Amino acid sequence: MGSQRSDTKPSAIGRRSTTTVPALWPPARLRPWHLALLLALLTLVAFLPAIGCGFVNVDDGAYVWNNPLLKQGFTLENIAAAWNQRVLFMWSPLSTFSFLLDYQLFNPRQAAPDPITLDATGFHLLNVVYHAAAVVVLFVLLYRMTGAWWRSALAAALFGVHPLRVESVAWVAERKDVLALLCGLLALWAYTAYARKGNWRWYGAMVALAALSLMAKPMFVTLPFLLLLLDYWPLQRWRALRSAALPDNPAFRPRAWWVLLLEKLPLLLLAAWCIHVLAYGNVTAMLAGPTLTGADVPAVVAPPTLAVRLANVPIAYVRYLGKMFWFGHLAAFYPLEHWPAWAVAAASVLLLLLTVAVAFQWRQRPWLLVGWLWFLGTMVPMIGLVQTGGFGMADRYTYFPSIGLMILVAWTVPGTVAPHAARRWIPGAACGAVLLVLVVCTGVQIGYWKDSVSLFARAVAVTAPNDFSYTGLGKAQMDAGDYPGALASFRQALALRPDDVRIHLGVIKALDALGRFDEGEQQVRAALAGIPEYLPAAAPTGPVLDATVPGVHPETMRAQVLAAARAIQGRDHFDRGRALESQADHNGGNHAAAIAQYRQAVQRMPGYASAHYNLANCLLADQDYPGAIVEYREVIRLLPDKPESHFNLAIALEATQQHAAALAEAGRVRQLNPALYGHLPPSLLEPRP
Repeated sequence: MGSQRSDTKPSAIGRRSTTTVPALWPPARLRPWHLALLLALLTLVAFLPAIGCGFVNVDDGAYVWNNPLLKQGFTLENIAAAWNQRVLFMWSPLSTFSFLLDYQLFNPRQAAPDPITLDATGFHLLNVVYHAAAVVVLFVLLYRMTGAWWRSALAAALFGVHPLRVESVAWVAERKDVLALLCGLLALWAYTAYARKGNWRWYGAMVALAALSLMAKPMFVTLPFLLLLLDYWPLQRWRALRSAALPDNPAFRPRAWWVLLLEKLPLLLLAAWCIHVLAYGNVTAMLAGPTLTGADVPAVVAPPTLAVRLANVPIAYVRYLGKMFWFGHLAAFYPLEHWPAWAVAAASVLLLLLTVAVAFQWRQRPWLLVGWLWFLGTMVPMIGLVQTGGFGMADRYTYFPSIGLMILVAWTVPGTVAPHAARRWIPGAACGAVLLVLVVCTGVQIGYWKDSVSLFARAVAVTAPNDFSYTGLGKAQMDAGDYPGALASFRQALALRPDDVRIHLGVIKALDALGRFDEGEQQVRAALAGIPEYLPAAAPTGPVLDATVPGVHPETMRAQVLAAARAIQGRDHFDRGRALESQADHNGGNHAAAIAQYRQAVQRMPGYASAHYNLANCLLADQDYPGAIVEYREVIRLLPDKPESHFNLAIALEATQQHAAALAEAGRVRQLNPALYGHLPPSLLEPRP
C-alpha cells in the first residue's frame, strides 16, 4: 500500500502533532494563502445580500441615527466623547469609533442621521468585510497553531457561512460582535507567536488587542481561561513542562506551571475591570427595563427569578447545539420560557454525558475536549445568568463560542470518514456540499433582516408567543404605514401583557392613525386605569374622558387622546428616571441621566407633582440650588400641603443665602409636620424659650 499524505506540518517545537489524520482532498498546487483568499470570497458571497438590508428598529437607532456623536460628525472631540459614552447601558467605544468612521465615509453630506434618508449600505458593507477578515484570521490562526491547513480552512469556512452568523453580521448594531471577534482572534494570533518564540513584544501586542476586543464588546472576558486550554492543545505548553522527549527550546518551554498562570494575570485584570463595567450597565438595565430603541412602545420584561435563569442554562446550551445542525427556525428574539423540571434534568444529563465522553478522549483526541470546553466556557458570559431583556438565548451569542464546535467537527469528521473513502475526493466533495447548503440557508436567513417588518414577522412565526415580538412588529408596521396590521400586532401584545401602558400607547397611536377616536378614548381609559395617581394632571376632564358629552368634534377628541398618550410616555420617562436616580445614589455619582429623564417626564406631564419632586431632589443632590428651588415651588403649587417639599425648599433657599424665605418655609414645615421640623438645620429652627 502507498503511504497516505497527512494534513500536518512539523510544529514550531520540532515535532509533528501527536495525532495524524489523513488529508481531505489536497490538490498539490494549492497553498494556504490560496485557501485564505477562497475563504474571504466564500464569506463575501454568502453575505453579499446583507449589503442590501436596511436598518431595524432594535438598537440601530441608539447606535446610529439617534447617536448624538454621529450628528456632530467625526471630530477629535467626538472621538474623546465616545470613550465615555454608554449606549443602551453598554460601554463599547470601539464600536462607536467605527460608526463615526462609517458615517463620515458613506454619508458625509447629510447634516444629521435620519432613519428614513440615512443609507445603510456602507454600514452593512463594513460589517461583512470585518466578518470576512475575522474568518481569514481564524484560518491563519488555526493553521499556525496546528499546521493542519485543510482542517483549519474547514473550521473557518463552517464558522464563516453558518446561518447563526447572520444576526451578528446583518444587524448594524452588532458591529460590536464582529469587531470584538476580529480583535480577539488577532490577540490569539499574537499569543501563539509569543508562545512559539518567547518574544515579549508579541505578549504586549496580545494584551493590547485583547483590550481592544473588550472595548468593542465584553465577549472575551473568558480569554485567560481559553489560553490555558490552547496551552494544552494545540500549543502543548503543558506537555512541554514534563516531557523530556521534547527538544529543549527555551523560547517555548515554560520554566514552571505557575508561569503559565502568571502570564494570564494582565488578562484577568482586564476581564475583572470589564465585568465591573458590564455589571454596572446590567444593573442599570434591570432597574430601568430594556428598551426597543427606535420604537416608542418597548415591551418591558421584569427581571426573572434566579431559579428561572438557572433552569434556562442547560436548556439554552442544548438548544444552541441543536441550532448548529438544524437552523430552520432562527429568529431575532427567543423569549425566556419556564421549562418543566424533566426538560431541565434531561438537558443537564445530556451535557454531562457529552462532557464525560470527550474527557475520556483527552489523550487520543485532545481537540474534542478543547473544542467542547471552548464552547461551554466562552458561552458562560452570554448564557443568561444575567438578564436584561427577557432573552432565553440569541443567535449572536454563538459568534465566538461556536468556533470551538467547528474545531471539534473539522478535526474529527474528516479523520473518521477519509480512511474509509473509496476515493480521496469524496470527503472534500461532501464538505463542499455542506458548505453550499450553509451558504443557501444563510442567504435565506439574511432575507429576514431586510427590514423591521420582516424581522419581527419571522420572530412571531417561529417563536413562542411573546409581547416583545408583537410590539416590535407593531412599531415596524406603524413606520411602514400599515396601521391595521400595527393595530392587530399591538393588540396581540396587549393580550399577552395587559399591564404594559406602553403597549396601550401603541394601540392608541394605531387607532389615531386610523381615525377611530371613540376606540382611542376607551384605550386611554384602559391605559390610565393602571396609573390613577396622575390621571387628573395627565388628562384633565374633557370630552374624551366624559362619555356624557355628545357631539365632540373629532379633532378635539384626537388632541385629547394624544395628550393622554403623551402622559403615558411621560410615565415611561418617570420610571426610567427613578431607576437612574437609584443607580446614581448607589454609586455616589451625579444625577445627570436621571435629571434628563425627569425633565422629559415633566415636559409631557406638567401637572405630575411626583416627577417635579424627584427632579427637584436630584437637582438638590447635585447642588443645583436655583433649579431645585424652581421645581420645589412647582410641587408646592400642585400639592401645597406636602411637608417634604417645604423642608427641602427651605434647605435650598438657605444654601442660596435667602434666609428670610427659608425661615418662612421652615415655619410651614412646623405647621404640617412638627417631627420633620426638628430635622432642619439649626439655623432654621426657632430658638427654644
